Formats: sequence, C-alpha cells, structure tokens
Amino acid sequence: MTVCAAAICTVKHTIGGHYAVLGISDRMFTSGDLEYETKNQTKIFALPPTTIVLGAGDTAVNYTVFRETEKQFNRNMDVSTAAMLHADNFVAFRKRFLERKYLTPLGIGTDEFVASRHFLNNPP
Repeated sequence: MTVCAAAICTVKHTIGGHYAVLGISDRMFTSGDLEYETKNQTKIFALPPTTIVLGAGDTAVNYTVFRETEKQFNRNMDVSTAAMLHADNFVAFRKRFLERKYLTPLGIGTDEFVASRHFLNNPP
C-alpha cells in the first residue's frame, strides 16, 4: 500500500511568509502483483516551477499519466487547474485501459456500450 500525504504550511523566510504544500511519499513500488522498495525511483514528479504530483498504485500507470500531464502542463497554471488536468488524464487512461481490456474483445467501444445499456436493462 502506498502512503502519500500532503500538508499546507506557511513558509516564513520572507516578510509575511507565503503558503506552501509539503508532500511526502513512501518508497514502495507496485507493478502488477509485485511490490518492492527502491532508492533509484520516485513517486514524486515535478511540474516546475511550483507543482508536484504524488503517485500511488501501479508505477507504470502513474508514470504514463504524469508524462501526459507534463506535455499539457503550462508553467502559468495554478495548482487547482494542474490537479484537474492530471485527474482528467488519469480518467482518460483508465477509460482507454478498461475499453481495451473488456470491450475491444467484444468488438465494441465505450460509445456502443453506453448506447446498448438501455437494451441490456430492458430486454425485449
């Protein structure tokens, strides 16, 4: 199980200080059913100048989703917008993964599946 935590704090090295978020993560990695600890990899990804992403769960999934977020990230984004971008990329990744795993073998996509729900719930 991955442990990630974040806390809002005040940095007082300037007059009046400013807010910052302190993020921490453990070093356990997951790949499928395998879990291991490493000193060479991280679950903390940086989006300069002031944003970080903490990953939990499958390492390959986190890395893939982070790279997509990194491509779309704009240095002028606020943290809320960056968080929504990353969440949207995670949802899109899961949708593609689940569609390939469950629907592609049936020869349908998500749109066809959703359209067929009425039929599945109300057979003739």
